[in-house]
Amino acid sequence: MSESKNSLIERIALRLSTYQTYISNLSKIGKTDENLNAERIYTDVINIIFNLELSNYNSVIFNNPGFDLIDKKNKILIQVSATCSKDKIQNSLSKININEYQNYNFKFLCISNQEIKNVKKLKFQITNTLLFEPKKDIWDVSFLIQHLYEVDIIKLEKLLTYLNQETLDIVNFKTLSSDIATIINILSTKMDNEYEDNNNNNKVFNIEEKIVYNNLFSIRKYIYNNASSISKVIKVYEEFEKQGKNISKNVINQISRTYYELLSKYDNPIKIFWELIANLENIVKNSSNLDIKNISLENITSSLSVIVIDAFMKCKIYKKPGE
Repeated sequence: MSESKNSLIERIALRLSTYQTYISNLSKIGKTDENLNAERIYTDVINIIFNLELSNYNSVIFNNPGFDLIDKKNKILIQVSATCSKDKIQNSLSKININEYQNYNFKFLCISNQEIKNVKKLKFQITNTLLFEPKKDIWDVSFLIQHLYEVDIIKLEKLLTYLNQETLDIVNFKTLSSDIATIINILSTKMDNEYEDNNNNNKVFNIEEKIVYNNLFSIRKYIYNNASSISKVIKVYEEFEKQGKNISKNVINQISRTYYELLSKYDNPIKIFWELIANLENIVKNSSNLDIKNISLENITSSLSVIVIDAFMKCKIYKKPGE
């Protein structure tokens, strides 16, 4: 079952909000290097949400005065900043070449946690050739999140995939091992014993080779990031085996069965990957296991990603290179 629109919006909002907090914290200690990366990320985010054709003008003219992003087709200029003040906005407005950008709509995006409500009420000196209305043209991350409801589900899936790759993993690494153990335990008890994965080959393939072979380029970074934690999955399996429980077999069977069910519905390998995570999430979230209530949604997703990629590396899902 495809992930619901509300669920997608919830995930995207969490990603954007966490990234916003990260930018804010860096800004407070005077570190602004991430702002350059943020310009690139928000260019793509805004393009997806509003169906624009923005490009980062700082890649053309370094530290371009007045604005960072430009959409020449729709005549839009956007300044991206972690600081939202009257001086900052007025300074940006005053630096824009009014002869070159006549009738362009200027927008100011605050990417930190700074409150913008009062700034939107202020008056600014604006030339007649530049369009700018503070109340509607001063944006923040909350503004972007509000407009997610106007985006179709296909674009939301695209946006979530992009943010998963480009923004920080929202994971409590201190609890990741115990979270993985809880989720492995849940998956093992939910398995239908009539299903048996007959692939007994546990050979681990070169990760790059398998990504290329299965056309998983767009989630390559995501796979690598989570593959670094596979050792935690292996240790959990080993601990259960010491207790006489062959839980790894049941978990692999659950993942494999779900994967092949999705393979019969979808052709896109990227779509199958995210649907696999979403389906397993539903199993976990609907579990009666009380421990799951103490695990955040993002840690559930991250734990499942590591568990699934472990199965991926063992070639229990997706084609073996050369197959």
